[in-house]
Amino acid sequence: MIRFLHTSDWQLGMTRSFLSEEAQARYTQARFDAIRTMGRIAKEKQCQFILVCGDSFESNQVGNVNRKLITCDYLILTTPEPCL
Repeated sequence: MIRFLHTSDWQLGMTRSFLSEEAQARYTQARFDAIRTMGRIAKEKQCQFILVCGDSFESNQVGNVNRKLITCDYLILTTPEPCL
């Protein structure tokens, strides 16, 4: 049986203009923490991969910080943006 974790619309890199700089930093950190938690859950549940549908990134200008988020052997990103 194939086991995987499905998630969507991470929107990494999105800024919220209505948040203060400090609140934006907390929001961003909480998003990264949630993704790392998904990686731990995928390993605990012995998932073969994580499937991320929707907007993984806010823009197609992906920085090195975002590339370091891969927390399992296989991460499959689907996105409506141009291929990265």
